[in-house]
Amino acid sequence: MRLFMVRHGETDHNVQRRIQGPLLDDSLNPRGRSQAKALEARFAAERAKGLEIAAVYASPLKRAWETAEGVARGAHAKELRPAPWLIEFSWGVYLGKTEEGETLEAMKEMHRQWTAGRVDLAVPGGESPRLAWERASKGLFAALDAHRGQTVTTVAHGRINKILLAGLLHRDLARMDAFGQGNTSVTLLEHEDDAPWSEGWRAVYLNDKSHLAGVGEGTQSVEGGGPLV
Repeated sequence: MRLFMVRHGETDHNVQRRIQGPLLDDSLNPRGRSQAKALEARFAAERAKGLEIAAVYASPLKRAWETAEGVARGAHAKELRPAPWLIEFSWGVYLGKTEEGETLEAMKEMHRQWTAGRVDLAVPGGESPRLAWERASKGLFAALDAHRGQTVTTVAHGRINKILLAGLLHRDLARMDAFGQGNTSVTLLEHEDDAPWSEGWRAVYLNDKSHLAGVGEGTQSVEGGGPLV
């Protein structure tokens, strides 16, 4: 079984380095729409070479849903389904603030704690990586159950993708910041048929943005880029 994981295109809040999470629900900006069109062309080219996608599951937040519509069109996916379990990680009291000054220092401290293994530590008023993994992986595993032996795509957000990748590939959420997630980046995983969904995954490629040649990768925030520190 194969699983494509995609991050949404650029938004104005990405450019402003504002923490969107599940609170700010803005649409793609002009560059984000160009990125989504390039992503659509990528999946159309893959379809022409034989790719068949059984379903696209997308966070219902506008930036992810608009990106997912392009993926579904390009791939001629049989289904496009809203997946609330893919909504972005909640930074609680920091939602809506920009990644600078005291807010950035507080985020860095949370990341230091998580990297040290304290993944049950929640952001004040928000989530912990463990809680985010539990709600996202539960939904993902149910979706995979419905499409055994097929190819599925998810379209979501930078932090929740990082958490899922760390859990699937390493079973260690403390390693989530090893996974960069650029705007409209594509990751492809393959799964061993006889393994449970919680293990047996391998990465074919990670954070691929080759379709953005001539479009631009966009402005990378802490949440969308690579390791924080």
